[in-house]
Amino acid sequence: MEFAKCLEVITQSKPYIGKDRQNGLYIVEGYSKTLYELLRKPLDIDRLRYYIEYSVETMTSFLRAFFDSEGTVDKNGNILVYNTDLVILNYVKQLLLKLNIEATGPHLLIKRGTPFYDKKIGKTYYTRKDVYYLYIRASSRRRFAELIGFTIKRKMEKLMKALNPHHSFSIKITWKINKKM
Repeated sequence: MEFAKCLEVITQSKPYIGKDRQNGLYIVEGYSKTLYELLRKPLDIDRLRYYIEYSVETMTSFLRAFFDSEGTVDKNGNILVYNTDLVILNYVKQLLLKLNIEATGPHLLIKRGTPFYDKKIGKTYYTRKDVYYLYIRASSRRRFAELIGFTIKRKMEKLMKALNPHHSFSIKITWKINKKM
């Protein structure tokens, strides 16, 4: 529960951690007026840029969190990140480039109004926004794994297996959190 740990550091209070019984997802709730002001919609990248680009550590932490929540590693080891906000995806691409990680996109994946069927719930939904994705180039996957990676164990293991297909391993993931902010 990396998000809960980070939220606790930022808000200096213990967040609520629960589980949504309907879909099996975890819920983390915390309260911070300052954090709300920074992250309110529409997202103002210029307002966040100072905090995100403060150091290499803060950039990699931001990207790790973003890829944990919005990213995936497919069966071929491709690293992709999905979002409906072109501004944030272009910013993520810029940050990756600053860290010498090449990405292509944003590419349109799903057009607004497209129906999709949710197997877990058994219901058809229609997308309200266009969905875009970034693709981490194959030549940058190893650098991504070393510098950013995932805090979600199954995603990191999938990536490491794709990078080292002949090795069997288990990963213990630990990241330092900069508490100065």
